[in-house]
Amino acid sequence: MPVSRSQAGEQAAEAAEARALAERYRALVDAISQVVWVTDERGCVQEDSPSWRAFTGQTLEQWRGSGWRDALHPEDRERVVASWERAVATGAPYDVEYRLRRADGHYVPMHEQGAPVRGPEGRVREWVGTCKDISARKDAEARLRESAEVRELLLAAVSHDLRGPLNAIALCAAALQKQHGVAGSALQAVGLIAASAERMRQLLGSLLDFSRARSGTLVLERRPSNLQPVVQRAVEEVLLVHPERAVALACEGPHEGEFDAAAVARVASNLVGNAVQYSPADEPVWVELKGSGEAVVLTVHNRGAPIPPELLPHLFEPFRRGEGRGVGGLGLGLYIVRELVEAHGGHVDVSSTEEAGTRFTITLPRTRDAR
Repeated sequence: MPVSRSQAGEQAAEAAEARALAERYRALVDAISQVVWVTDERGCVQEDSPSWRAFTGQTLEQWRGSGWRDALHPEDRERVVASWERAVATGAPYDVEYRLRRADGHYVPMHEQGAPVRGPEGRVREWVGTCKDISARKDAEARLRESAEVRELLLAAVSHDLRGPLNAIALCAAALQKQHGVAGSALQAVGLIAASAERMRQLLGSLLDFSRARSGTLVLERRPSNLQPVVQRAVEEVLLVHPERAVALACEGPHEGEFDAAAVARVASNLVGNAVQYSPADEPVWVELKGSGEAVVLTVHNRGAPIPPELLPHLFEPFRRGEGRGVGGLGLGLYIVRELVEAHGGHVDVSSTEEAGTRFTITLPRTRDAR
């Protein structure tokens, strides 16, 4: 059937529009700094990608089919190919990082993303994707890691060097407090020395824990442990600093499991110390350690003024000091508590009301698998 003049005009207009779209696409590809590629529905390269060839130095024949795999770093190749084949098989978006050989022979970290293009019937017709050089980001991450490592080493060295004399001060102060000849203002001065030494020791430990948590180097040393003497010792240390206060400790059930005892001691010390500071002088603090099924639960309860509702959602953020509640410090204690508890696979719950007071509940699974 002959084509009418109007039909021919429409076909010519559609062809011109298709050429314009293709030219626009090519101009966009040339304008952006990323590598752009297209494959068929099976994930095989059919069309040319000048940006890929310019970056890798591959020829068109080397690039076709699955030749692009040859430009991947040998250590990344298996992982990337498996990820690509999984995306092609499922039709899911493709997102991966790897090292790609540049035309000068150097391997460059790249972030590659691909997406399926589907036809009207919903079947994948082709794949389009981009590769972006992320060298600058990787360099920045490496500098941050190096900075964090240097900071942690410095804090560890300072903490180690200062803990020795601080422990000596605390032990001497404790010995003087027990002597019968020390009384009155002298006894108060010795108590202040002991409290200041313990406070400094806690601050050093908090700084070191904070640095490790922020840099991702907080590692637990889990061993078979009984948490009852651990928590009891933490309570005794708080009372050494606050001898005038009362802390009631109740223990029930088995308290054994795989724990980092030193980390749990810091959790208990922080919570009991906070409870003592934030509660009235004539009110005791209640501490309960209870073995329950696959977990050990530590509860610290005080009858002090409730935590303001607007502060509760931010309670475990670093440098939160309970503004307006009359207590100083770095504001790292509860942040460190949460980090240490979650590193154990546990969780922290807190409730605070005028009627019931403030209650922190720490749940620690007995083993790594009991989560």
